[in-house]
Amino acid sequence: DSGQSGLTPAQKAFTELLAPIGGQLTLGSTLGFAAGVALRTVGRVAAVGVGCTFCVIQGLAYHGYIEVNWRALERDYLKLLDKDGDGQVGAGDLAHVWQKTVDCLAFNLPAGMGFTAGLAYGLGASASTS
Repeated sequence: DSGQSGLTPAQKAFTELLAPIGGQLTLGSTLGFAAGVALRTVGRVAAVGVGCTFCVIQGLAYHGYIEVNWRALERDYLKLLDKDGDGQVGAGDLAHVWQKTVDCLAFNLPAGMGFTAGLAYGLGASASTS
């Protein structure tokens, strides 16, 4: 039972959820986990919003109500997200965005490594090695 006999079922579930972060929960890892869960939720809502908007725009274009310049949109998309200038949005660009996000969220926090681990776990990264 590993010392969890006096815990409620909710407390046990919470403990088991956070156990892979490490033996000791720090302020940084706790805030990182909370930020990761928030970003994951906001990301899903944003994806639904973008997907719905695309469907509406594409439907209107299909029926002749509007005309969409997808090439110009793609060009602007690349300007925004192509950080290494190779003409594609790839792993290097995503790594740059990830690092900027971590830098911003961990700014002035003590124990930044705990924050990064908590953030990754909160975003859904697995703590297992398999």
